[in-house]
Amino acid sequence: MHEVARWLRRDLHQLLLGGAMVLVLVPIVDMPLDMVGRGALAEAGNTTLMFLLAAGLRRISRVPSLPRPTARFWRSTAWAMACFAVATAVDLGSLLSHLTIGTEDTRLAVELIYPIAAVLTIVAMFEYPSTAQTWLQRVTVGMDVGIVLLGGVAFIWYFSVSRDWRPQLGPGALLAIVIQPALSLVAGFAMLKIAYVGARVISRPALVAYAISTAISIVAGMLPNTGAMAVVVADGTMLSPFVALVGTSLQYRFSATPAPPRPPVASRAGPRPGRRRAFSILPFTASLAAFGLLVIALEPVLSWRSWGVLGAIGALLCLVNGRQYLALRQNNRLLARNDELASRLRQQAWFDDLTGLPNRAHYRERIEQLVGRCVRGETRAALLLVDLDDFKTVNDTLGHGAGDDLLREVASRLVEQVRPGDVVYRLGGDEFVVIAENIDETAAGHLASRLLDTVTAPVHIGEHTATVGMSIGISLTDHDQTDAVELLRTADVAMYKAKAAGKASWHLLPHPAPGGHLTVERSRRIAAVSRSGVLPRRRR
Repeated sequence: MHEVARWLRRDLHQLLLGGAMVLVLVPIVDMPLDMVGRGALAEAGNTTLMFLLAAGLRRISRVPSLPRPTARFWRSTAWAMACFAVATAVDLGSLLSHLTIGTEDTRLAVELIYPIAAVLTIVAMFEYPSTAQTWLQRVTVGMDVGIVLLGGVAFIWYFSVSRDWRPQLGPGALLAIVIQPALSLVAGFAMLKIAYVGARVISRPALVAYAISTAISIVAGMLPNTGAMAVVVADGTMLSPFVALVGTSLQYRFSATPAPPRPPVASRAGPRPGRRRAFSILPFTASLAAFGLLVIALEPVLSWRSWGVLGAIGALLCLVNGRQYLALRQNNRLLARNDELASRLRQQAWFDDLTGLPNRAHYRERIEQLVGRCVRGETRAALLLVDLDDFKTVNDTLGHGAGDDLLREVASRLVEQVRPGDVVYRLGGDEFVVIAENIDETAAGHLASRLLDTVTAPVHIGEHTATVGMSIGISLTDHDQTDAVELLRTADVAMYKAKAAGKASWHLLPHPAPGGHLTVERSRRIAAVSRSGVLPRRRR
């Protein structure tokens, strides 16, 4: 039982289990009831599911690791869903009151609460984090969404609302007819906004579940709500919030799971493949579909002369849309080339050309950030300064090409042996640095031993076999006294102690190193790293 309780508390399983019970039990319980009783019980089940869904969305908004804008979006969505749940509860109360004491429908939900819920949903969508950075990009996204929504309004008005309402019925009847299509449009707006901005706040499985839930709601609203079909619609309506609850459970797991650390870079990072298209064809499709609807609506009153004008306007609209589409495709290609160029420039600025490892500039940026976090007590890190032994001999005997091959092989072996999250840098020449976070003295020693065993193995370079040694100096950060230059200085002292002990070994010194002695040349080299991030080449 204890394990079952733990399983229920994890993620949103308790809410999901409650929703499944409602979805299964309501159709079973309402079998002996009449049509009105079945409708009331289905409305009660739907209300319960919507309250569960609002609670699940609220749980997502309270995940500690969420960025503030993302948490604000989920909190606004939870409030909107809670308002929808209140509206269905008011509908249920009005129905029960009418059945028991014969009161008239107050229409409070239709006239007040549902519109408030729709407004809250739109507000939540505007809270959705967007990749649009400039006001022009935001206006463009808004116009695209507006074009598609207006096209939807035209179809809903012609095929749904205008068939059931006449001006003689008054605005009250219009409001009752419009509310379901309007809510469908709001749901469509939500899906469009999420699809357009592409901020990846919602996981793909959750987004699929939300889209299915929206489709179920739209189909249920289009079915006739009379006779035996009314029972099917009432029971089927509960499926929409349950599917959304499933998506919310998936989203909670996605939001609560920390992103895995990025693996260390071992090779040159090329341009990102499969660049996402920077525009959508939905506005073009919506405008052409709206023109087709106009033709259908005017067809009974069109003369042959009007048909000629309308055909020319239709062809003109197609040409304009096609021209705009081709222009956007060309812009998209230019943006892709610009992204590729920017990626290459980033690669040249932050990565070593020979090995593909992060370079000295990258190291300098990272070490300053790491030192700040160590001073605040957020982590403890080790700096492993790696220096190849007798590398000059390989260069002199086999040539510089073989030396380059050897450096590439050493870099590859270092990357393979470090832990996930550790990063290997090439400072220049035959010197490398490994930065390992969340590590102690014992783990740092084990890491150094593993690197030594791997790198000192023979390396095949063409027809030759070379064996190179390696000396490693290790320094650990200290919460009270952590300085980027001092950290590297301590590792340098430790590395020379390893060389003095016979090379092909490692040595660890506390930070700061007690009584560490450096030559004048070496002291200048350590000081230089704070300005340039590279240890100048020393004489061999």
